[in-house]
Amino acid sequence: MEKQDIIFVPSPGAGHLLVSIEFAKSLIKRDTRIHTITILHWTLPFVPQSKNSAKSLLASEPRIRLLPLPEIQNPPPLELFFKDSEAYLLDFTKKTVPLVREALSALVSPRNGTGSVGIAGLVLDFFCVPLIDVGNEFNLPSYIFLTCNAGFLGMMKYLPERHSRTPSELDLGSGEVEHSIPGYLCPVPTKVMPPGQFVRESYEAWVEIAAKLHEAKGIMVNSFTSLEQNAFDYFARRHENYPPVYPVGPRRSRSLQLCTSASEASESTENRRLRR
Repeated sequence: MEKQDIIFVPSPGAGHLLVSIEFAKSLIKRDTRIHTITILHWTLPFVPQSKNSAKSLLASEPRIRLLPLPEIQNPPPLELFFKDSEAYLLDFTKKTVPLVREALSALVSPRNGTGSVGIAGLVLDFFCVPLIDVGNEFNLPSYIFLTCNAGFLGMMKYLPERHSRTPSELDLGSGEVEHSIPGYLCPVPTKVMPPGQFVRESYEAWVEIAAKLHEAKGIMVNSFTSLEQNAFDYFARRHENYPPVYPVGPRRSRSLQLCTSASEASESTENRRLRR
């Protein structure tokens, strides 16, 4: 049987990278078909790196390797990050497409030495959905690993449906208007929706990401059925033009709390410097 490699592409930041590593470690232990996992690691120019924590987590699993991507030469303007971080991250991901394409081209090429290793597919972070198109270029199926919960995925399924009827961000002036979100027991009033849904740039980024999810082969959610029974029951019924949803959590890194605290302190210092 041909050896199989899986390519992970997490978003930058400890909360995504370290949890993705924990998931990769669990996956490679449970599935004997997986020979290796390669994690394409990229960073934002002003976000503290979590490479040391990542290497520590991988020390006990030599079959998982980090493959850093080169820095992009034309990152989005910092003004966009301070105005809307979601739109910035989506734009940044799009600019990594040539780098990911080049890395995949090298990985899918015949390897020398230990025999044939085929690429089974891609596991992409939620923010990396633009890379589905790159996977398609190499005939590689893409799965989404959602580091948050099934309730969030329900909202992401709802946004494009709402946008087809009302193509604009939410309006705080309509705070009592209710939204029937898939997997939720009760309608949700506008006033408690996430703040980014009221900002045009952020809203458009969320809609663009959410509308792309249906192109994935499957969506793996960092949660479990008994915690979100209604949400998973909804997705278990399978809906036309939407991929299957799998509960694979909870996955969290033991290093995450310390790493996150250090990152937050460093980010705060860096943000003050950048704003001067």
